[in-house]
Amino acid sequence: MKKIIFIIMLSLIVLGCISQNTDSSPIVNDVSVKEMMKEKVIVDDKMMEVTEAIRALMGSTEFEFVGSLSDVTGGVSSGTAFSVFANEKYLLKVDIRDLPDPDDSHFYEGWIVRRGIKFNVISTGKVEGENGVYINRYASEKDLTDHTFYVLTLEPDDGNPAPAEHVLEGTLEPIIK
Repeated sequence: MKKIIFIIMLSLIVLGCISQNTDSSPIVNDVSVKEMMKEKVIVDDKMMEVTEAIRALMGSTEFEFVGSLSDVTGGVSSGTAFSVFANEKYLLKVDIRDLPDPDDSHFYEGWIVRRGIKFNVISTGKVEGENGVYINRYASEKDLTDHTFYVLTLEPDDGNPAPAEHVLEGTLEPIIK
């Protein structure tokens, strides 16, 4: 009987903690992705150089996951993220629209996040502006399709590798065919 009461009490405590979270970021075990990214060590994947061959592969590959990115700053920026693991390569392509140009002391950086018990964050590198659109291209030899949350941050150019101000966020989901 004591075990049952203990389990009920523990369940009520956990449910109470979850319901008290008021952050608008997606919740992972009662902690927002934003908070987890601040606290967790960033795992640096061995990023492949995005060569012309990788760009061509991205252009000819049918992506398996897609996600709409929403501006979490109250601005009007938006984007779309695509990913796939094909031909022994994880490919990520993110197109971002209406993003204000950063000043000379800042830059935009992309991140992919695996949520849950095995929480993990990987930088997808500096996001570059091309013809009025910002694009984040990333490739890895590891299958990272379990990293289904994308974050774009505005980073001070201070050498600190931790994620800074969140600008866009979104979840990549399987494309239904």
